[in-house]
Amino acid sequence: MDEKTDSMAAVRHRRSGARTPSALRPLSVSQAPPTAIVFSADDRLTALAQQAVPSAWKIQLCRDAGVGREVLSHPNVRLVIVDDESVEEEARGWLLDRIRRFVPRALLIYIAGSHSPDDEKRARGYAAQYYT
Repeated sequence: MDEKTDSMAAVRHRRSGARTPSALRPLSVSQAPPTAIVFSADDRLTALAQQAVPSAWKIQLCRDAGVGREVLSHPNVRLVIVDDESVEEEARGWLLDRIRRFVPRALLIYIAGSHSPDDEKRARGYAAQYYT
């Protein structure tokens, strides 16, 4: 059952006046597994991220930065990796803004396909802890 269906079942259950069983309650941030989001189309980078995070973590692969808001709304996002080769030049600032707006405490790793002062300035301007 997906999260949306769970949420609707919980709403119907609350309207009936009964107590909500724990199976129908949405996960709080503390209950959700830590999540790492990888914005990349590079399978090797994704595999590296899966090896680097603890096994209890959830890896969310996002090949399309356009759905960034949806992906960034997952609870307990602790790490975001952005491979700028998989994000169009015009969308990079937008994506970094969304990352900082929706998960301001997440560790941000920015991987530049080609290094330029402008790319580094943009990444550091959005508080990327690592720029490589």
